[in-house]
Amino acid sequence: MTAVATETAAVTTRKATIATDVFVLAFNACNTRKEVAVKLGTTYNNVTQREKALRKLGVHLKEMAPAKKGRQINVEALNKLIADATKANEESEQKTETTNV
Repeated sequence: MTAVATETAAVTTRKATIATDVFVLAFNACNTRKEVAVKLGTTYNNVTQREKALRKLGVHLKEMAPAKKGRQINVEALNKLIADATKANEESEQKTETTNV
């Protein structure tokens, strides 16, 4: 290894540990897990992991709605799109049948 690579490998960035009491107060003061993460300067995943661990120990944290996962899908719009496409296909087939007769 070169001297530069050795120096780079030795440098690690680790955030300070957040005290449990600070975490609990922030968690109960916020409305979303994302808000907790921003307030404490940590990640969303870290917040959910700590929340789960503390609840397992019996800590009564504020209940928060589960986060929406992945892309949000507009089911009504997709079903309308399918219905419109099906109707257009049926009309096209009817025109083809009348033309061929």
